[in-house]
Formats: sequence, C-alpha cells, structure tokens
Amino acid sequence: MILSLAMGPTGLAQRRAQILLDHATDALAQNRHLLQNALDQMDQGISVFDPSYRLSCWNTQFRLILDLPKDLQRMGASLDGIVACLFERGDLPDFRGQDFVQQFASLVAPWRITLKKTGQTIEIRSNSMPDGGLVTTFTDVTNAVAADNLLRQTNESLELRVRDRTTELTLANQQLAKAQRRAEDANIGKTRFLADAGRDILQPLNAARLYSSSLMERLGNSREKELASNVDSSLAAVEAIISALLDISRLDTGALKPVISVFRLDTVLQQIAGDFSPMAQEKGLELSVVKSSAVVMTDRNLLRRLVQNLVSNAIKYCRSGKVLVGIRRRGRSTASLGYRHWDAKIQT
Repeated sequence: MILSLAMGPTGLAQRRAQILLDHATDALAQNRHLLQNALDQMDQGISVFDPSYRLSCWNTQFRLILDLPKDLQRMGASLDGIVACLFERGDLPDFRGQDFVQQFASLVAPWRITLKKTGQTIEIRSNSMPDGGLVTTFTDVTNAVAADNLLRQTNESLELRVRDRTTELTLANQQLAKAQRRAEDANIGKTRFLADAGRDILQPLNAARLYSSSLMERLGNSREKELASNVDSSLAAVEAIISALLDISRLDTGALKPVISVFRLDTVLQQIAGDFSPMAQEKGLELSVVKSSAVVMTDRNLLRRLVQNLVSNAIKYCRSGKVLVGIRRRGRSTASLGYRHWDAKIQT
C-alpha cells in the first residue's frame, strides 16, 4: 500500500507515504543495528547461513576466531568455501573428500577442532533452521580443555602413585609374612629346645630324688633325716621349675590342657613354704604363711607354680625382714560357676 501511494500522483497522500516509509526504514535499520551489537558482544562466534548455505549474518567473534580471508568475510560467502579454507589450513583434519558442506551441516553433537595457527581448541555446534539454512556457533574452549588435560594427568599420576604404593605395601606384606614365618619357626625351635633340654635335665634330678628318698629311709628317725628331707624338697622344687618350662613349651604347641580340681589352698601354701624355707633362712628372712580354709577349683600344678614364682621373687628381692604369704577373699561368690574369687598377696 505504501509503494502504491508513493508511485501515485504527487500530493498530500504521497508525502505522508514517504514519511511512513522513512520511519519504517529507520526502525528496521535501528533493529538490525541493535541485533548486530548484541551478537558482537557475545563470546561465541555466530554465523547464519541461508538455505543455499551462503553467509547471511555473523558477529565479530566469528571473524576473530576463524581469521578467514576477507573474501570469505562478506555477505553471500559460501559455506563450501569456508570449510575448504579451514581444511587447507589444516584446521579440519577429519574432513575428507568433496562433501565438506554435508559433513559440516550434519554435525549433531558438539565437535572440537584445534586451530593450527593459534593452537586454540574450538567447539563447533550446528543447528538447522525450520525454513532451511544453518546456524553455527564457535566457542573457544582452550582453557577448559587444558583444565581437563591437567585433571586427567593428575588422575593418571594419582593412579600411578596408588599402584606404586600398592606394590610397595604388597611387598612389605610379603616381607612381613616371611618374617612372621621365620619368627614362628624360631619359636617352634625354641619350644623343641626347651622340651629336649627339660627332659635331659629331669633325668638326673629324678635320680637324685631317688637317692635322697633312699637316704631318708636309711636314716630312719635320726636328726639327719630332716636335712635329707629338705634336700628332697629342694630337688622337688627344681623339678617343678623344670616341669614349668616344659609346660611352657607345651602351652606354645597347645598340648598342655589344664586339669581342674577342687582343693584347699592351705595345702599348696604349706608345701611352698616347706620348699622355700631353706632359701629364706639362708638370706636371714622369715617366711610365714597365713593359714586359710579357702577352697578353690582350678589347676593345682599351674597355681602352685604361679605362687612359687611370686614367693621366689619376694625372697630374692627382699633384703631383710619378713615374707608373708596369705590368701584374701575378694568379691562375691559366683554360684553359677561354683567357685569363689581369690587373690594371692605377698608382703615383704
């Protein structure tokens, strides 16, 4: 309608049509200028191709990123020529043959290229327009790629370090296992040595006790019989110590099993007092045992050896005075187990 008015006879209507046309032209120019400024402010390079794949719109970043020749930075430049230029420069090494445009236009997923001249990594995205044509964006992802490469290298370095540490730990565990086997072999050797040595030592002790028993029978009720009895008791104590060593070796091998019985503690204490009285008298000490009516349920031999060790240490480290051995009740009785808790106390 505006053109028909402008082409008609000169008059008021024609002048009004010209003014309206000028206003519309200014508005279109202003909108295009505004749109171009908005595109130029974007970090991405943007290019728009018409249905014939000819350049119809682009922004400043498109020109700066691709650095195309001037004849390709103009309206109507073909996409075929732009792709061929990038291929000849070595920026598109994966494109082969003459179907540059078809390959470029068929990009669905983001695709990255490395510009040979600047070393920049560019991510390309292409989208088809409804009425034909193509919109392509070019994004500089050099920093992101560098960060990804650094992260990958770091991960690879960490994986390498983990493998090295795993190898070191495996080697250390193997060495530890070997050391443990050597220790176990040495322990078994020690156990066998104690067993063999104990049996060899017990043989002459048994013979000495036989001699002392025979001597006690011959002495009858004479005064020397008490000395012979003390000798026999001392030999019995030594035999008990050697038997304890043998028990230790059996404990290591798991061959020693406790023999549980019920007995009065007083009988064990009196026997120990008789065994260690000569040792105490030799050091000038007084060894006393408090009588007790306590009854316990345990292994008699193991308990006796335990108390023997306590009394032996008390006499050994007491310089003067008295060694007192007694039993004291501690805690309440436990009917379900059938025994009472006791503790042994040695006062020096």
